[in-house]
Amino acid sequence: FIYFLFNFFSFTPYQYTYLNILNGKIKNGYKKFENDYWGASIGDLIKSADFNKNKDLKFGFCGLNEKILETFLIENGYNNFSIVNIENAEYVVMTNRVVEKENNYLELISCFDRYSGNDLFSIKRNGLVLSTIRVVN
Repeated sequence: FIYFLFNFFSFTPYQYTYLNILNGKIKNGYKKFENDYWGASIGDLIKSADFNKNKDLKFGFCGLNEKILETFLIENGYNNFSIVNIENAEYVVMTNRVVEKENNYLELISCFDRYSGNDLFSIKRNGLVLSTIRVVN
């Protein structure tokens, strides 16, 4: 019982789906559920980012609202940024929202699987990535 309570509280306030050991490896939980459906971890993600605030930055996004991203960037001192299509972005900010696979609207995947690249900053709980900023390949 204590183990399950610990697991539950370690995801708070980002957990919207209860994940336990019966669901398989926790790091693959993003493939089963939208674990940060409301994007509550985006504020912490932007706060933990350490970009040069004097450099022009181009952000794309997947799985969250553009205005939320813009608001958190401004609140954290980023003024030289633009929010662009992912094809033109240097970085993509994302949650594991379910989206259509590129060129195949019948197959659904998460933003994490759709856009490959290296994660620079991430918000994780128990090894499960809730949101990330990725360098676009």
